[in-house]
Amino acid sequence: MSVSGGRRRPSDDKGTEIVGVAGKGSRRDRRSSDASLEPRASNHLHRWTPQAEDGFSLIELLVVLVILPLITGAIAMVLITTLKNQQGIQGKVTDASAATTASAYYVRDIDSAASVTTAATPASSPQQCSASGLVGSKTFILGLQLQGVGAVVSYYTVTPATGAPTQLVRLYCLSGSPSSKVVLSDNVSTTNPPTPVVNCITPPPAGIPTGVTCTPVGIAGDWTFTYMVSTVTLNVTQGCSTGGSACAPYQYALTGAPVSGIPVPPIVQPNGVLTLLGTGTDISFTNLSSGQDICAVGSILLGSGYNANGNNPAISSGLLTSNNRVTAGTTTSCVTQQSNGVEIYNCLNDSSTGQPCPTSGTHDSVTGNVNVNPNPVSTSTKVTDPLATWASQNPVAAISTPTASCSGSSTMTCTPGFYAGGLNIPSNRTVNFQAGNYQFGTNAGCQSSLCVGSSDTVNFGTGHYTFTDGLNVSGSGSALCGGGSATSACPSPPSGGVFFYVSGGSTDLGNVNFANNIQLAPISTTSDPYHGVLLWQNGTDNNPVFLASAATSVNTYQGKIYVPNATINLYGFGNSISTGDIVANSMLFDFSFNLDVTIQ
Repeated sequence: MSVSGGRRRPSDDKGTEIVGVAGKGSRRDRRSSDASLEPRASNHLHRWTPQAEDGFSLIELLVVLVILPLITGAIAMVLITTLKNQQGIQGKVTDASAATTASAYYVRDIDSAASVTTAATPASSPQQCSASGLVGSKTFILGLQLQGVGAVVSYYTVTPATGAPTQLVRLYCLSGSPSSKVVLSDNVSTTNPPTPVVNCITPPPAGIPTGVTCTPVGIAGDWTFTYMVSTVTLNVTQGCSTGGSACAPYQYALTGAPVSGIPVPPIVQPNGVLTLLGTGTDISFTNLSSGQDICAVGSILLGSGYNANGNNPAISSGLLTSNNRVTAGTTTSCVTQQSNGVEIYNCLNDSSTGQPCPTSGTHDSVTGNVNVNPNPVSTSTKVTDPLATWASQNPVAAISTPTASCSGSSTMTCTPGFYAGGLNIPSNRTVNFQAGNYQFGTNAGCQSSLCVGSSDTVNFGTGHYTFTDGLNVSGSGSALCGGGSATSACPSPPSGGVFFYVSGGSTDLGNVNFANNIQLAPISTTSDPYHGVLLWQNGTDNNPVFLASAATSVNTYQGKIYVPNATINLYGFGNSISTGDIVANSMLFDFSFNLDVTIQ
C-alpha cells in the first residue's frame, strides 16, 4: 500500500521496500532507486557502484616525461636547421644573382675589347676611368678599351669608410669621365680580392704588326692589343654574409674571349712622312713663289719619273722663284739630316709606257731654283700607296639616321646624325658639334656639304664626319677646333680628336686672303679604325685640297692627311702649316711667300 504523511514504507528485514504496483506488492532494490533520492539512514551497509573516471598512471606519466623532451628537442633542431639552411640558400641565391649580373657585363666587355691592361696608370693613352666619384678606399682591377666607340671600361673594388662590405664596381667612360656606374657585387672578399688573369696567345698569331707583343710585364704596364690575347679571366670571391669559421665563401670566375681580328697596319713599308704618288711633277713652286720651306721630319718618297710623256722632274720651280727648299731631316729645324732622305722613283718600270728605265743618275729630278737636302736618290723601288690596303678594309659607313639638327642662335648646338641638306654656318657664330658620327649632304646655299662663314668658332666633338660634297672654309677670322691643346684661337677644344672623310667635292681648309685658325687632331683611341688619320679624301675624288694660311693664323693638322688622287694646294704669307704624314698625288705652292710647311 502507499505511504503518506512522511511515514516510512514498510520493508522486509532485508532492507527491501515493499511497493504496491497495480494492487500487488513487489520488491525493488534500493540501489536501483532514483539517484536523486537522498540516502536514508540505516544500520545496514549499502553497496555503491563507482562512476567511470579517465586518468594516467604513474608509469604512463614517467614515460611521457622521458619521451616528450626528446621529441620536442628533435623538432626544435629541425626548425633551427631549416632556418639556417634557408638563410644559406638565400645567401647563395644572392651570390648567384651577383655572379650572373657580373657575367653579363664582363663577357660583353671582353668580347668588344680592342686592348686590355692591368695598369692603373697605363704608359700610353687613354687613361683609366676616373675613380674620383667613388667614395671609400679604391683599388684598380682591370681596364679595357672598347672597339670603335673610343670608350674605356675600368673595374675597381671600393671599400666604404663606414665599414660596409667591399663592392666590385664597373665604370664606363669617354675621355676619362665616367658616364655610367654599375655595382657588380655588393660584397666581395677583402682577404681574397678579385684577381684578373690575362692569357696571351701562344705562339703569337702570324701577320701581327712589327713590335706588337703580349707579355705579363707589358699588360701590367700598358695597353695590350686583344688580338694577342686568348682569354681574360676575373676570379671573384664573395664575402661571407655571416661570421664564423664555418663560412664557405661563394666563388666564381668570369671569363671572356676577345673578338678582334689582327688589323692591317695603317702604314706599311716603305713609307715616308711625305709620300707623293703622282707620275708627273710631285712638288711644284709656281711663278712668283719664294722663301718656301718643306720640312719633312723623315723620308720623302716621290713617284715621279719617265712615263708616256717623257721625263718629268719630280721637283720644279717656275719663273722668278727663289730660296725654295725641300728638306728631309729628323728635327723640326730641318738642319740635321741623318738616315732619312729624298727618294725619287724615276722609272715607272712599266713596259706599257714605251720608255726605257734609266740605270743611273737623277734624270732631271730637280729643275729650277730649288734647294733639295740631301741630294735626291734615285731608287728602283716603286712608290706605292701605303694606305691602300687599310682603306680597302676600312670603308666608311654611310649614315642615314637619325635625322640631326642644330639649335640656338649665336651659340649653336648640333646633334650627331644625318644632315641631308648639308649645313651652312652663318658668320659670327659659335657652333658646338656634340660627340658622335655625322654625315652631310649638299647645301644649296654654299654648294658644299659644310660651309663656315667669317668670325665663327666651330668646335668638333669626337667622332667621324663624312662630307659627300666637300668642306668649305671660305670666310675669314674663323677657328676650327677639334682635339689638341688649348690655344688663343681654340681656348677650349673638345678632347678626343676627329676624323674627316670627304667622299666627293673639294676640301677647302683655308682662306689665303684672311686669317683662319685651324687646330685639328685625329682620334687618339687606338681601337678606332681611323685613329691617327685626320683627313681622308676618297681616292676616286681628284678635286684639289686647299691648305691655306694667312699671316696671323695658326694652322695645325696633327694627323695623317690621306688624299691619294688629289693635289694639295698651299697658300700662305709669312706663316706656317704643320701636318702629320701626307699621302697625296702631288703638292703645289701657288702665289705664296715665306710659308713653312712642317710634316712629321
